[in-house]
Amino acid sequence: MEEQVAQPQKRTRSLKTSLKAKWTLGMSVIILGTLLLFSFVIYYTVRNVLLDQEKITVQETITAVKHRLDSETHELSADNVLPRLNIERDKNALYPASPNWDQTDVFQDSVIQKLSRNDINVGVYNSRGTQIFTTKATSLPLKNTRDLGVFLREYKHQTVMQGKAAIHSQRNNRLIGYIQVVDGMVSYHRNMERLRLFMVLFTAIAVLLGGLASFLIIRHFLRPIRKLSDAIELVKVEPNTQMRVPEINSDDELAELTDEFNHMLDKTQRFVDAQNNFVQDVSHELRTPVAVLEGHLQLLNRWGKDDPEVLDESLNASIQELQRMKYLIQEMLDLSRADQVEELYGQETTEVVPLVDQIYNNFKMLHPEFSIVLDLDLKADTFVRIYRNHLEQILVILMDNAVKYSENRKEIHLSASQDSRFVNIAVQDFGAGIPENDRKNIFNRFYRVDKARSRDKGGNGLGLSIAQRLIESYHGSISVESTVGSGSIFRIDVPLFVPEAEKEEEKLAKKEQ
Repeated sequence: MEEQVAQPQKRTRSLKTSLKAKWTLGMSVIILGTLLLFSFVIYYTVRNVLLDQEKITVQETITAVKHRLDSETHELSADNVLPRLNIERDKNALYPASPNWDQTDVFQDSVIQKLSRNDINVGVYNSRGTQIFTTKATSLPLKNTRDLGVFLREYKHQTVMQGKAAIHSQRNNRLIGYIQVVDGMVSYHRNMERLRLFMVLFTAIAVLLGGLASFLIIRHFLRPIRKLSDAIELVKVEPNTQMRVPEINSDDELAELTDEFNHMLDKTQRFVDAQNNFVQDVSHELRTPVAVLEGHLQLLNRWGKDDPEVLDESLNASIQELQRMKYLIQEMLDLSRADQVEELYGQETTEVVPLVDQIYNNFKMLHPEFSIVLDLDLKADTFVRIYRNHLEQILVILMDNAVKYSENRKEIHLSASQDSRFVNIAVQDFGAGIPENDRKNIFNRFYRVDKARSRDKGGNGLGLSIAQRLIESYHGSISVESTVGSGSIFRIDVPLFVPEAEKEEEKLAKKEQ
């Protein structure tokens, strides 16, 4: 046997795109798509949360300022707005809402100070929309006082949160002014920019790492497939190679595929070997009868045509050789077909008792001069895992050999019994026996213990080889015990057939014990 793994010849692969590249690209696209969807959900969830916080801040600022001003009964002006916001008016200022006022000067009250931020601009207007007060030098003009509320808008190419509300006097419900709060959302834009940057970096890293992991994983899983491919390529070049794919201990589909592939190679090898053996055996065994036929034909061609005695002798000899050739070819065909038994008849079953009875009765009828004894120790419904014709063929071979090689004592014993796994069948004769040196070879093709006597009895040396091939194809066994001068006993063990229901009952019984 050669080494388990042979190194196949390197070959140029004509793959346009390897499976590893396709798998890596596909997994990278899936990871990218998943992360983009996940990032989209997170981005807009965070965005809405931050916008809600900004909106709440604007609304709380509007509420706080309105609460300070809605107690006034007259229209809002600098004189009644600034004191309520705790701002001391500059006596020299021409206009009360000076653009130089700072937000820290406006909100001295603790409530307003808590709600204010550096990016918030608060503006107060009278009922006509004229600005009275602002916290910054620049602010949005108050437009469309009918459109009140809090909403987003674009201002100087930037999104801001704008809130507008009317101020009504609590005492007489008179419209006394308006308030406008503009939130520049500096913190919001900064946080969203950081979130976008983080998502881009995270997505890029995840895609790279995911693609690398996918590449390594698929490379690991493709190793058995690459070995299968190398094995197939080598088998194409060298059909008789003994190379097999190493077993995979992963207990998965790839391991099963490897086992099936090796089993297929073994089966193919057996077929190739059987074909080679068949050709060699035919060429070897037919050489003698062909030479005999050629000699008789040449004899007839030279002078036998005119000599009736020579003609008759040559024709009889030629017919005998042709008959022997016919039997020989049939036996070799049977031997070659025995290698295909497991695939074609692996699930066949046979009831033993009727078949053994049939063999017993047939040989009693064909050989009345023999005393044939039958000993059956089997149940009537005992089944074995073997095709009926093959078991019959095996028993006929053994019984026929017992008849051929019995000498003075014309007696044959046929017995059958069973154990927990097999049916045991034995055929015993009381002939010359087999020498110890020959016992290990009697199952080889064309082997004869006594070649001259075997040829006289019509044997080709293939019967026991056929029997062994058949019985071993069904995972049984055949053996021989022999003593020179006392005879031989051939034993075969055929696997019992146990239905599934009985198997379950046996398992339960064993567990209970």
